[in-house]
Amino acid sequence: YQFSSALVPQYARFLIAHFGWRDAYIGLGLYVLVLGVPVLTLFFRESPALIASRQMRRAGNAPAAGDIVGVSVWNALHGVPFWLCFFGVLLTSIVNTSMGAHTVELMRDRGFPDTTAATVQTFIAIGGLCMQTISGPLLDRVNTPRVGLPILAVAWIGLMLMHHGGAVPLYILGAAMFGAGAALTVVPIRLTIV
Repeated sequence: YQFSSALVPQYARFLIAHFGWRDAYIGLGLYVLVLGVPVLTLFFRESPALIASRQMRRAGNAPAAGDIVGVSVWNALHGVPFWLCFFGVLLTSIVNTSMGAHTVELMRDRGFPDTTAATVQTFIAIGGLCMQTISGPLLDRVNTPRVGLPILAVAWIGLMLMHHGGAVPLYILGAAMFGAGAALTVVPIRLTIV
C-alpha cells in the first residue's frame, strides 16, 4: 500500500501536466487495474484457518468451544478497549485522509511548484513504508502500549514541521516524519488487542 502511495503523486502530476485533470482520472483508474488487480489476484489469499472454519460450518460441524478465541460481539461493544481502538483508528484515518488529500494543495498555496508538492506527498508514503518495515520487529520486542506516545509524537512533530516549515527540506522531513508516525499509530492499537 505504501509503495503504491509513493508512486501515485508523481504519476498523477505527470498525467495532469500532459493530459489534464479530467483525463488523469482515467489514468489513475488504469493504474489500479494494471497494477492493483494483478497484485491482489496473485498474492492475497484467505488464511487456511478461515477456509477450514468455513468448510466445517458447511459440513454442519461447529468448532469446539476451545477453538474459538476472543470475546463475543456484545462483550466487545461494551468494553473500553474496543471503543479506544475504534476511535483511535477513526481519528487516525481522518488525519491520514486529510493529509493525503490536501498536502499538494497546501504546498501550492505556499508557492511551491507541482513537482515539489508531489515530492512532499511522496515522502509521506516513503516515511510510512520505512516505518512499517520495522513495525513487526518492534512489536516482537516491545509489548507495551506505551510505545504509542513516541510514535504519535513523531507524527505530531512532522505535522508541525509541515505547518511551520519554510524550506523544502523541512517540508520533506516533516512529511517523512508524519508518514512514519501515522503508519505506526496502529501499533498501540495492536498491542491493546493482543
